[in-house]
Amino acid sequence: MATTFKKYKNRATSTLQAAIDDDDTSLSVAEGEGSKFPSTYPFHITIDDEIMSCTSRTNDVLTVTRAQESTIAAAHAAAATVGLNLTAEGITDILTAINALEGVIEPGAFSELTIASGVITVTQTFHTVDTESDGASDDLDTINGGSTVQVVVLHPAHDDRTIVVKHNTGNIWLQGAADVTLDDIRDSILLVWDGTKWCDIAAGGGGVDTSGTPVDNDIAKFTDADTIEGRSYAELKADLDLEIGTDVLAQQTIGIADNNLVEIDHASVADDDYAKFTANGLEGRSASEVVTDLQSSLSKIQDSDGQSYVAVGATADQTDFKNANVTTGKISAAGILTWAKQSRCKAYRATSNQTIPTTTFTKLQLNAESYDEQNEFDSTTNYRFTATEAGRYLVIVGCYYESPVADKIMGCYIYHNGARVTEPSFHSSSTSGLSTMTMDVLELAASDYVEAYAYHNCGGDEVVLLGAGLTFMTIHKQS
Repeated sequence: MATTFKKYKNRATSTLQAAIDDDDTSLSVAEGEGSKFPSTYPFHITIDDEIMSCTSRTNDVLTVTRAQESTIAAAHAAAATVGLNLTAEGITDILTAINALEGVIEPGAFSELTIASGVITVTQTFHTVDTESDGASDDLDTINGGSTVQVVVLHPAHDDRTIVVKHNTGNIWLQGAADVTLDDIRDSILLVWDGTKWCDIAAGGGGVDTSGTPVDNDIAKFTDADTIEGRSYAELKADLDLEIGTDVLAQQTIGIADNNLVEIDHASVADDDYAKFTANGLEGRSASEVVTDLQSSLSKIQDSDGQSYVAVGATADQTDFKNANVTTGKISAAGILTWAKQSRCKAYRATSNQTIPTTTFTKLQLNAESYDEQNEFDSTTNYRFTATEAGRYLVIVGCYYESPVADKIMGCYIYHNGARVTEPSFHSSSTSGLSTMTMDVLELAASDYVEAYAYHNCGGDEVVLLGAGLTFMTIHKQS
């Protein structure tokens, strides 16, 4: 039976909305953070020292089975951390599956099985098969043993005894709905177990005999079902009994004239001549002439309308990429790759400092831009970056507090589609200015948005300073 693995998801962590008792079977994580956890089940969560199995999730509400993996059900306070972690049971499931797979694919050496009332029991990948009581022929109807997707290779144990593998008599299903006969030790059949029956992947005879006196350029001729005999050109000609002029064309003149074949002609014939089709036939071309003929096509790979292409050497020692006749990228001779329109922007706080209330996550109103290649940052209304293309984006946020309170928490944070995805925290031992920073690489879909927030618990309003190098967000698409 296949292993049912627990579900996992990266960065699946939240907090309890409200306290729970030791017998509660449902809980709610922080509002809007249920989506951090898998949408399929089961998966394990850990709160304090207790492991629970989540059997269902509706938005932020998780239905759980308590006290898993020998842990003890306990009451848990509001705001306790709820995390999806790899547990001992999860690791054991993985190791069990690996061990089972090793058992399926371990080939081992050939061992002999003897048919008993049409049945054999396989124990490994390779087996030879003998008839019951050394009979001249025996039918193989059923194969016991094995596990799903296991393969087995069977050979007859003897040349003088015939094994007939029967189609659909027992649990064997063969291609073409026809029996397979194995009567040569070079014969074999390859079968795979699909959970209900053994299906053949391949079957066939071992080899053929050759005879005759080999000569240069020998040709092969089947003389019966199992034998190939070598034949020389002269013997082949005699075998075919071909008549020149009737079965085969007589010698023909090459040239441009009635009944002639094609002409290959060039005023100055050179070594390694090539041929070019013309209105008058095939015309010889030297290597340099071929290059000249193809010069306009050799330097680029283009689409059907010729407006999007990769051009090699259009600029000396450089490869250019163009879409709709607009240069979108290049590779220099030094191997430096440049994408002209790759998504990137930097926004910052300008014109005035921004006040940040205490203990409140506050969006940074970045109202100016140093650059914005694809016009993806809104610096007038929502102060956010909205991706036009899916991909992985490097996001860096910086925030400078003018006069922090000593030993208090201050920080800046990255939000993805309205949810906080970084959790840095800083503190200053003095009241001089404090620069905070956070960064991450985010997997964004088209239309996903990213914002910068600030937070502190200084007890009163704090001011973050304006300036492109002080309070800012930089985003670059990496892939």
